[in-house]
Amino acid sequence: MATIRGGHCLRCDFRMNAEAAQSACPLCDGGIEFLLAFDAEAADRDRLTHDPVFNMGRYEGLLPLTGLREAANGIGGTPLLPAPRLGMTLGLDNIHLKDDTRNPS
Repeated sequence: MATIRGGHCLRCDFRMNAEAAQSACPLCDGGIEFLLAFDAEAADRDRLTHDPVFNMGRYEGLLPLTGLREAANGIGGTPLLPAPRLGMTLGLDNIHLKDDTRNPS
């Protein structure tokens, strides 16, 4: 599991330590980007690759929160679809489009 090491405001760059970290900046109400420390042992690549849950819940073991599997409810895991004709038009060898029509939000 990851632990929160601190964060900073994306708007005004206000810095905060892990104990003071919150979802909005206390100075300007901007969004917070968190600095996480991951446990490399917990990153079981094989389990993540073969997890039948294909949404944000599959990453619960890596993040500093619980209940993500239940709360994710299909969020995340939207497919990337190959778009070879668009790639040819743009002169790109390998291009994919994200299919957000399958996202519940």
